[in-house]
Amino acid sequence: MHDVVVLGCGEHGSEQPTWCYVEADAALGIARRRCLACGCSVSLLDSAARWTHPPMFACRGCGHSIAEIGVGLHMPGGASVRWVVVAARCVECGRLAGLTDMVLDDVPVDDVLARL
Repeated sequence: MHDVVVLGCGEHGSEQPTWCYVEADAALGIARRRCLACGCSVSLLDSAARWTHPPMFACRGCGHSIAEIGVGLHMPGGASVRWVVVAARCVECGRLAGLTDMVLDDVPVDDVLARL
């Protein structure tokens, strides 16, 4: 089973803005997003513990740095996640770009979603 989730800032109640700045390092499997509306930062999964200050995302098509972030979840049994892939969609031109991926050890879906 696979699922895709668009990430929004949880600091805004039911109206969660999805535009953000993002920093990621594909080689290290880390990522962090910062809400454009309020500046709140969220490190994905265990990224904060391994943070290396990677560069901010910039679209390779138009150079814009604001994106919407989505994650793809690989859930072979349906209840736990083994792999997460993080991608950005440029809000200026719509180009998609892969940011990083993270291999997990069968973490429950609800735990993963709470840490994204």
